Amino acid sequence: MVILDVRMVDCDGLAALETIRDRYADLPVLMISGNDNPTYIARAFALGANGFLSKRAPGEQIVAAVRKVAAGEKAWAAEDMRRLTGTFHAPARRRRRGLADPPRGRSAAAARLRSHE
Repeated sequence: MVILDVRMVDCDGLAALETIRDRYADLPVLMISGNDNPTYIARAFALGANGFLSKRAPGEQIVAAVRKVAAGEKAWAAEDMRRLTGTFHAPARRRRRGLADPPRGRSAAAARLRSHE
C-alpha cells in the first residue's frame, strides 16, 4: 500500500498516482492532503485512488482509513462523495439551462462516484 501526499516538494502526488496506476494497477493508494480542495479529491478519485484523507483528520480516522485501504477496501468520506457528486452534476444543470457542455470523461467519473454512495 502507498500513502501519497497530493503536494510534495519535488513531485505532484496526483501525477505520481497516475504513474502508480499505470505500472501497478492493483496497488492500494491512500491520498492525503493538507488542503480541502474538491479538485484534488475529484482527481484522486478519477485516477483510481482507494481513498482520500485530510491531514487534519483525527488519528483514529487516519488509522481506520489505512486499515481499510490496506485490506483492499475503499476509504472515501461520505461528505467528499456528496460534494463530488454535486460537482459532477453541475455541468448537467448548466447544460439544461443551455450554458455549457460538460468536459469529456466526467460522465464515467460521475457514474463511479454514484456507485460509492
